Amino acid sequence: MDEYSHQKGAPATVSTSEEAMDTAIMKLLHEVENLKLLRRSGWLIKNIPNPESVAEHSFRLAIMTFFTPAHLDQKRLRDMAIVHDLGEIIAGDYTPHDKFPKEKKHEQEKLFFQYATNILPNHPAPRYWMELWQEYEDRKTPEALWLYDADKMESVIQSREYDGRGHTNLDEFLGLIPKFTTPQIAAWGKALHKEIQQVRIHREHIPIIFVTGLPSIDKTTHSKFLSKEFDTLYLSLSDILEQKSADPADPHADFAALYLQKGLDTSPIGYMTDLLKENIDEGIKQGKCCVVIDGFPRNVKQLRGFEEKVQQGNLILLLTSREATRQGKSSDYAIRIFGDLESQQAEKLFKKIDCDGSKDDVNASLKEAVKAFIDQTGR
Repeated sequence: MDEYSHQKGAPATVSTSEEAMDTAIMKLLHEVENLKLLRRSGWLIKNIPNPESVAEHSFRLAIMTFFTPAHLDQKRLRDMAIVHDLGEIIAGDYTPHDKFPKEKKHEQEKLFFQYATNILPNHPAPRYWMELWQEYEDRKTPEALWLYDADKMESVIQSREYDGRGHTNLDEFLGLIPKFTTPQIAAWGKALHKEIQQVRIHREHIPIIFVTGLPSIDKTTHSKFLSKEFDTLYLSLSDILEQKSADPADPHADFAALYLQKGLDTSPIGYMTDLLKENIDEGIKQGKCCVVIDGFPRNVKQLRGFEEKVQQGNLILLLTSREATRQGKSSDYAIRIFGDLESQQAEKLFKKIDCDGSKDDVNASLKEAVKAFIDQTGR
């Protein structure tokens, strides 16, 4: 049992008042905010705009510890993941490119734990943190070796995600994969490498049109009209989930039924994107060279998830209705979400279609927008 677990249930013998200890804890917690503000240097030197913070890196690393092999001490590993970079509150975040002496970095990081112990001399947490940090630095225990590989793996995962958003020159992170020594992380590295290879397989860019909009507007009718007019592949996530949920041979049938019931706004983005990608690839094999997707994306996160896994440069048709808004049929939340979507998409790839007019007028506006987009793509 670790020192913190052993002592936290025992009566504390303190030389300062509880109020003084609470004040010291608050002081320490304020220091921890610096990790939320500290951007990871590896992404800054690659010119990634607004890159992840050290705290965000540590958070996913802690999540990764839930999947550790049974012979490892999972709780200790999770604690180690949470605190392993606390020393960077003082030392800062260095990369191998900085050629900063390891010994000096170690001493600077140690200062934080010494500071924490100094202001909380009678609390076991700072001493436990230092113990975990030193174990990680020494890399002699199975837990420390696993976490060292996992720490690098987390960076490789992040590089894959940045690459999917169009940031290039990140291949050096893929070079970490062959260096993993722990079997589980090596297997994860192979799985990620396979994913990256599949994404990078050349597929000709095809026109993809999203038809989305306020909940009160019939998007399906307009989507099917465009699909018939331009002979496109028509896709609806609701239809795809319904087919999967009704297939007794599908291992994910219950999961599909659940999200069909709960709504697409709550479905995992990666899951939805994978379903769309599978159907788009199948449609291309069948000769379709243009895609209309009904009711997607619902928000910026869904759009970015699709762009990372499938392709960028897709047209969004946002169906609007001043009358529906005036009558209160559209919530302020929905209006704000679609406003965010508009602000994040290039003007030439975002068209608002007013659905208050006649059917012919609306159809004409839809056709004009899609034709201009297809002509622009050269198809």
